[in-house]
Amino acid sequence: MYRPLLAALFVLTFALTAPGQDQYLGADISLDRGSSDLALGAPRIERVLTYQGILKDEANDPIEDGDYGMIFRLYDCPSGGSPLWTSPVVTLATVDGLFTVELGPIPLPFDTTYYLSLQVQGDYEMPGRQRLAAAPYSASALP
Repeated sequence: MYRPLLAALFVLTFALTAPGQDQYLGADISLDRGSSDLALGAPRIERVLTYQGILKDEANDPIEDGDYGMIFRLYDCPSGGSPLWTSPVVTLATVDGLFTVELGPIPLPFDTTYYLSLQVQGDYEMPGRQRLAAAPYSASALP
């Protein structure tokens, strides 16, 4: 059984996209005037996380290039607790251990600190959850 031990965070971006759009929020959006979201003055958005990481083996070397099934989870605590969201198994290709994945939609309010965990299929959930942080400009959009 292959047991990668480390997943290092490179980039984590919280991207807000409007349903049906391929662009980030800010492009022209057609709003439904009957939507309850308009009472808040905001269009309905899809919460998506982009995550890049590197998988390393027990010798701290990048894993062999290939496809690996991975499961991602979000928690509201750095250790213990139950996951608030779990991805399906996502098959990702690695090159020199590097991978990129877009997770979501994630139906959480993002009104508290969340922690992301990673599990390579057939292995245990890796220790050391990654704390999610707001991107500087998205933080300025908060009321």
